[in-house]
Order: sequence, then C-alpha cells, then structure tokens
Amino acid sequence: MEQNKLLLICVETNNKAKTDMAYIDKVLKTLYVINNETKIDYEYMESKYKYNSKKLKEDIKNKTKVFKEYQIFLCIDTDNIDVNSEDVYKVNEIENFCKYNKYEFVWFCRDIEEVFWGEKVEDREKILRAKMFGSKKDIDDNLIKNLHSTTIKRYKSNFMKVFDAYLLPKTQKEGNAYFGDIKLGLKQALEYEKGNLKAKTSIRKK
Repeated sequence: MEQNKLLLICVETNNKAKTDMAYIDKVLKTLYVINNETKIDYEYMESKYKYNSKKLKEDIKNKTKVFKEYQIFLCIDTDNIDVNSEDVYKVNEIENFCKYNKYEFVWFCRDIEEVFWGEKVEDREKILRAKMFGSKKDIDDNLIKNLHSTTIKRYKSNFMKVFDAYLLPKTQKEGNAYFGDIKLGLKQALEYEKGNLKAKTSIRKK
C-alpha cells in the first residue's frame, strides 16, 4: 500500500546523535499501531531556536510535497520554564509559532532525558542513555502517564496526549488496540494497519 500520510517530527537533536529520535521512535513503535499508509519521518533542528529557520522551512516543504496529507510536530525541551521567566517567554513564543502555522506543539519538561529517566542526565551520557532506552522491551506505566500530561511540570510531557489523536494506541500486555475510548480486538487493529480505520484527528490535506 502506498504511503500517502506523513507525520513529520522536528526534534532538537542533530542528525549524528539522534538522541531525541531514539526516545520518540521507541514510544511510537511500542505503544501505537502505525498503518501502512502512514510514514513517520524526522527533521533534526540541532537547536530549538532554529524552529523558524529558512533551512527547516525548505526541508519541511520538500518532505511534505509528495504526500496527500501531513502533519508537522515541533518537539522541544522547556528547559527551566518552572523557575526561569526567560524560558517561559521563549517557550510561549515557540508555542504561538506552532499555533499560527498549525503545527502540533510537543514539550518535554525540563528536557526529554528528564522525562524518560526521571532524573537529570549529563550531556556526556545522553547518547548512551538514548541507546539504553531504545533497547528496552517495555515502557513503564508511570512513564506512559507522565507522557499524557496537559500541564507543563517537571518530568512530564504532552507527547502521547498529542499523538493519541493521530495514531491508534495499543496495549503492551494484551496486544489489543484502542480507538478513542473504544477497545479494539486484534482483527480491528489489523484493519487499522491496512488503512481501513482512521485515527481521531484528520491531518493536513493538500
């Protein structure tokens, strides 16, 4: 089946380290059913402050032009938003940019490592920690809860709250999937993989 939907995820990390991608990709592949019509791709911004750069805009345009439907996700660390007014201003500025451009705004407080490990991770350890998380078999229930936050708090994120509207969540233990508030059996989940069931939120169309 042809892939005609794109979920393009813009992350802070660079193309060499790919640390943010390691966490995000693990969650998406472990906790969601990704059907054959949908492609997940990444843009590496190298810094949250390049969210409005000419290069990023051109890369997004080139990647989205071949798809009938697409959605952009801008994923950033909030840094010390809970104690620093300057960080509050910067994060609000990025959020407003996302609203204006109809991007989904995804945040990790204070950074993606703190959310996934529940502690501060030193820069020298970040690549190793990302690889360690990627090799995990399951994802802890407490982490899943923290990824469904609606309020910016330390060690929390709205990541899954956002993606629940675009992808079909599944349970790890039972192998069943959920569509909205309705639990689906294996048969319906397979139909979703084939593209015969739709997620809750329609994505941008050309």
